[in-house]
Amino acid sequence: MLKRRIGFGIWSLFVILFFAGAKSFFSAVLLMGTGGILLFSLISVAKAKTKLQVRLLVPEEIKQKAKDAICLSLKNTGAFPVFSVKGIIHCSYEKKEVQISFSNAVKPYQEEKIHVPVASQYTGKLSVGVETVDIYDLIGLVSYSVPCRELTGKTQVLPEEVTKKDE
Repeated sequence: MLKRRIGFGIWSLFVILFFAGAKSFFSAVLLMGTGGILLFSLISVAKAKTKLQVRLLVPEEIKQKAKDAICLSLKNTGAFPVFSVKGIIHCSYEKKEVQISFSNAVKPYQEEKIHVPVASQYTGKLSVGVETVDIYDLIGLVSYSVPCRELTGKTQVLPEEVTKKDE
């Protein structure tokens, strides 16, 4: 994101200097377009941060090889799209910790579900929590962190059923 901000800053400086030197219709349109992009980025993230609902859906029990049992629900209740949502989900087995990154977009008035791959070779207690959820604008200039401290859950990983074959 820092690269994009620096690049946009250099571009903006170039456009301002071009407008100051040329003072043509094209340079004015370029300057207004650059300002419009920045304004659109700010407005889209400001609207999206109030309209995005994040929930972690964790069942009480899951099977050992169940890959899609836990999911993160991202629901956009607003008219503006959420162009990019990125974050980290933290899974903690009894002695093993795993971090899962995700990146997704959410259309207006729609819900996206991100399935957390937690298939484990171990059984026992599994703690799942969302560490970060960040909303980004279309070109990655502006971001907002969604508070997600209370997005945690615990589940019990059960072994798969073993069937015996008669010999």
